[in-house]
Amino acid sequence: MGFFDEPLVVGQQAGGAVEFVDLPPRTAGHADDGPPEDRCLPTVLPRVARVGAGPHVRLMFTGWTVWPGMAEFRLDVFWRRKRADGAFPAAGFGPPGPEALRVGLLLADGRRVTTLDPEPWPPPPPGRRPLALRESGSGGGGFHCTLVLALSELPPEGPTVLVVEWPEEGVPETRTVLDTGGLAEAALGATEVWPELSGPAGAAPPASAVPAPPGWDGAGRDADLPGAVRPARGERAAQAAADRLTAVFSGVDAAGLGVAFVAGIDEDEAIRRLGAGPQGADGPDPDDAGASTPFVGVTGVPGGCVVAQPLGRLPAEAAVLERLSAGTVAYGVHFDAAGGVFGTLARDGRAEDEEEIGLDASSDDPVESWLYRFWQRDDASRDARCPAHACARAGMRLTDSAPVTGPPRHWVPVRLGGNRRDGRPAGSVAWAW
Repeated sequence: MGFFDEPLVVGQQAGGAVEFVDLPPRTAGHADDGPPEDRCLPTVLPRVARVGAGPHVRLMFTGWTVWPGMAEFRLDVFWRRKRADGAFPAAGFGPPGPEALRVGLLLADGRRVTTLDPEPWPPPPPGRRPLALRESGSGGGGFHCTLVLALSELPPEGPTVLVVEWPEEGVPETRTVLDTGGLAEAALGATEVWPELSGPAGAAPPASAVPAPPGWDGAGRDADLPGAVRPARGERAAQAAADRLTAVFSGVDAAGLGVAFVAGIDEDEAIRRLGAGPQGADGPDPDDAGASTPFVGVTGVPGGCVVAQPLGRLPAEAAVLERLSAGTVAYGVHFDAAGGVFGTLARDGRAEDEEEIGLDASSDDPVESWLYRFWQRDDASRDARCPAHACARAGMRLTDSAPVTGPPRHWVPVRLGGNRRDGRPAGSVAWAW
């Protein structure tokens, strides 16, 4: 007899037929509304800090729960005197009443999100999850309760400020800098319980199921499953850095875009190398849109500059990159309106590599194809991954996408002519201002 076996009770009968429901596969482009609790085990990072206080209440931050692509944090509420009806605080969204606990985060990239923010309108396209902070659970009793709040994405690297206010309890607006160190790496350590359900047949498999170069499993997840190889700490850190850089370009509309990242020179030097003085921040004459002289935007950033053309491929032309890269390195990328994303690497005045990027990765591809997840096939995330890949190939780390998406500091006319350093003709212009 086994440990849990018991004699059959006389008269005991089996129940009727039982129906079952299966956990469905995660579909392509799927974005969870909340933590994927049915599919993953998160990484828990305990942290403790007092983040708010009133005459009879204390608010304590008690740690992060980190999931792939998002994070939750806990606020523990302690009273020494509380309402007799036992009501718990709520951190719901919408216009606050006088009793509401208000919670918000100021992220390192300047974005602000609160529990009072309304749902976005119009709704985001399928597969995209807008930045949001929502209560995802609560519990407790007596003179203590716990609130769990979900941030819809991982906070970017840098100081993250938690802001709380609770008028009913006399808690003034209070700001606390949270320790976010290790969150990106912790997300890579979350365990996918059902990796075979991470996508439908024919779709891109989860990171742990993708064939990869020896010693690399693509993201560091599922490292204890058969056949998976746990990457080294340095490899996990490289993946985390790539994911942070990709997040910088989230939401970029890249259709037709051409952009180059040039390391080590400022915008004045870039303008000089392009062979013209700046026209200024007002942009080219709209009546000159069909003229033979196109314009590019030039914006200085920490560590270099960005050269962009909203509807053109000039920043990815080898002839332009060869001018810009003398004594340094530059990488240009163009999202061809006819399809495909094309990148060019130039070093010390010579184009070294011209390639189509964003394609499926294989075990023979360079590690950058894995770091920037080119095996993920949805167009929305491709618009973020390819600029991030280009930025990294130039050795740069932008923290803001505005130099790519926003008005540039200078408009510069560019005249192509003659031959490249390798003797080939300079490229023609497909789209111009």
